[in-house]
Amino acid sequence: QGQLETPREPKPGRAHLLLRDCPQVPERPKSPRMLSADLRRVWSRDWIPILLAQGVGVSCGLVGVRLVSTWVPPEQLGLYGLCLALVPAGAHLTHHGLARHAARFWPREGAAAYHRTLAAAARRASVILIGVLVIALAALASFTDVPFVACLPWLCLAGLAAAYGAVVHAVIQSLRHYWTDCALTCTHSVLRTGGPLIGLLVAGATAPMLLAGFAVPQALLAVFSWFVVLRLRAQTPAGVSIHPAPAPEELVRYGAAFWVVGACTLVSGALHRGWAAVCLDPVELGFFTLAGNLAFVVPNVVSAALSQFLAPRLFAQARQTADPEARSWLRPVERTAAACVLLSLGGTALLALLGPFLLGALVHPRYQGALPYLFANGAYATALALGHFYQLPALAAGRPGDARRAMIGLTVLLAAGGGVTAQISADAYLTWLSASPLAAAGWLAWSARGSSRP
Repeated sequence: QGQLETPREPKPGRAHLLLRDCPQVPERPKSPRMLSADLRRVWSRDWIPILLAQGVGVSCGLVGVRLVSTWVPPEQLGLYGLCLALVPAGAHLTHHGLARHAARFWPREGAAAYHRTLAAAARRASVILIGVLVIALAALASFTDVPFVACLPWLCLAGLAAAYGAVVHAVIQSLRHYWTDCALTCTHSVLRTGGPLIGLLVAGATAPMLLAGFAVPQALLAVFSWFVVLRLRAQTPAGVSIHPAPAPEELVRYGAAFWVVGACTLVSGALHRGWAAVCLDPVELGFFTLAGNLAFVVPNVVSAALSQFLAPRLFAQARQTADPEARSWLRPVERTAAACVLLSLGGTALLALLGPFLLGALVHPRYQGALPYLFANGAYATALALGHFYQLPALAAGRPGDARRAMIGLTVLLAAGGGVTAQISADAYLTWLSASPLAAAGWLAWSARGSSRP
């Protein structure tokens, strides 16, 4: 009697027994009315602002093509286009990993400490960005007529604005604040079109003044956008995740891991104009630049809309998975990439067919020589967009090394093909640009399937 009696487990109640023994009732399928309501909600919250932003961008781009072709001579437009090719250096190189990290982890963190760490890393990356732009512009001025001293301050200002804008848009899109992103994107499109014209009217149609008109409004917009992120920071709840929160040092390492990816994106995006300068004279280079401004619109709009819809959903699923694997999201990415190729090439082909009818209404007649370059530029832009899509499975699985290998191979492929064909003739170079989506799709699909094997 002196021993303690082991406590017995309480008997389950009747309700517990009933719940345990009863078979699981399958969830009732949604009624057509509920499905229709969900579809309307997705369209009003996601697709309408995404498509509206891209539509405004297209409209501003077309208006800009008309105004630039009327007031800017081909020689100055070619130099201005070469400088603009360096503006995304921050977005694709120094700040690329920071934008990816913010898109991947911001919805989970939503804390002031993370924002301060992100801002500090962005400041350090900005110092590196200025050095990169100085070296790149000096190299460009060594074999072209680009004025180094007159363009350098405006190029640095535009590059910093683009870099911070990329981080801001990554945060806003990851939170699925598509209407906020739509407002900022539409403002960016209007300023991108109207800013160079202000510089043109103030100081003439020269490459430095066009670049100044582009840089100043974009810098003001970047400052305003950063304050928008500060406001969203206080409104962001902590998301559901089973992964441990990253340390500040992880953000720095994560950004450094994307230097190679960013460098590949920057080189492949700018090199096609560099190779065009090898095989075309200055006037033809101006025609090629205008054709790129017009033809890049279609693939950029298609890829941006599909990416804004797909990427946040992949990252949200990854945050709720204990052991995410790249192959889990390869099939939806392949379907989206295929849709991007079909829509982009179809739209670019239609634009090339309608090219003669655009003279006078959209393009000034003196730029008639730009029409033969439309499809080649649009096809090359499609090849670049595929590289972005095939990075998403590796990023969702937390394996940036796979994205690095894929982008290194894509850059080598596009650079080698362009360099060899540009040395042969201009026609051979245009043929390569037109076939580049097929070569890019073949390499990226093979690389992604090889990297996703267990």
